Amino acid sequence: DQAALFSLTFCHDDDDAARVIGGSAALWYVETIKEIYSNDWKGVPLEQIPASYRAQAEARRRGAAGPGTVGTELAEAVSKGGNTATAIDGLIDSGAFCVGDPKRVLDNVRKYVEVGGDRIVAIMQMADIPHDDIMRSIELFGTKVIPEIRKDEQRARLVS
Repeated sequence: DQAALFSLTFCHDDDDAARVIGGSAALWYVETIKEIYSNDWKGVPLEQIPASYRAQAEARRRGAAGPGTVGTELAEAVSKGGNTATAIDGLIDSGAFCVGDPKRVLDNVRKYVEVGGDRIVAIMQMADIPHDDIMRSIELFGTKVIPEIRKDEQRARLVS
């Protein structure tokens, strides 16, 4: 009964700076992953696909696990001439990206908890974010976000 949810995550002291630094890096990550998987082993017999990729290739051939997630839809809109800042804001405001100051990141992590997530896979090393900014993001996440989630969990246990 555990559910780990994946999120591109960047926590910064300043919410606007986080949107610029982390939002653009997260959008880069989505675009990069889209490019990596664009071939999807098309035309390759399943038995020739490495076992570690076979389930994903089978899912794509059945029509599952394909385009249609919030991230890929917005990334495609941007690549077709859409507004990058609007796309980034949409991804952050929807909770698809846990990017922002500690309060915003906490709000988005709480969205994950609300839908049943009890673990988060927080990818913070994206694009060309400087090492010091990544380390600060980890520090803020550990000192500002995680303690509040733990308090939420303690309150929930007291209520139940």
